[in-house]
Amino acid sequence: MAVSFVVAFLALAPAHAVQAQTAEPAAEAHALDETADFWREVRQPGYQRSRVLLRHGIRMLLRLREERRPHVRAAILEGALERFQRAHLLVPEDAEVLYELARATALYERPRRGQPAERRDEEAITLFERLRALDPDLHAEQVGFELGILYTRVGRYEEAAAEYRRALRYVYDEDFAAITHSNLAEVRMMAGALEDAVHHYERAIA
Repeated sequence: MAVSFVVAFLALAPAHAVQAQTAEPAAEAHALDETADFWREVRQPGYQRSRVLLRHGIRMLLRLREERRPHVRAAILEGALERFQRAHLLVPEDAEVLYELARATALYERPRRGQPAERRDEEAITLFERLRALDPDLHAEQVGFELGILYTRVGRYEEAAAEYRRALRYVYDEDFAAITHSNLAEVRMMAGALEDAVHHYERAIA
């Protein structure tokens, strides 16, 4: 009986030890995160509040995936933009906040009766360029892609092509690369560079 008890205890002990070892690093990591956030708040008053606003804004953008009504989409985007703008005012040098603000601004579209939809393309371009100056590596492929779309909308095709090429330097996902090549082919065709357009169309379907 005593031998059985000892064997059972020894069999269970490693599992408890593993659980304790797993829990301890997690607790330590959480404590380190809290300490880092505390000192970040000391250096940047308003940082914690900016995180809350950032999370709220991102959740609102996620709702757009299910919403198809134009006016409701515009209202959701305005709510997200308001939160990102407030977060940006609190931490103006925070690149992640600036990225989300630029992204939401690029998505903005409000329908107008008998007129083209209201967009904020030039404002979004300015925000993305400011982000790139602040942190060139943050979401570099997505920033280039978004700027390619924005420059296309405002008819600046050479700049759009340059941005798509920049995005391709950072892209690792094959599907995203194919879409980028396709968009690049379109803007090259708009610019009259038909041979280059064909080349990128071929890359898109390769």
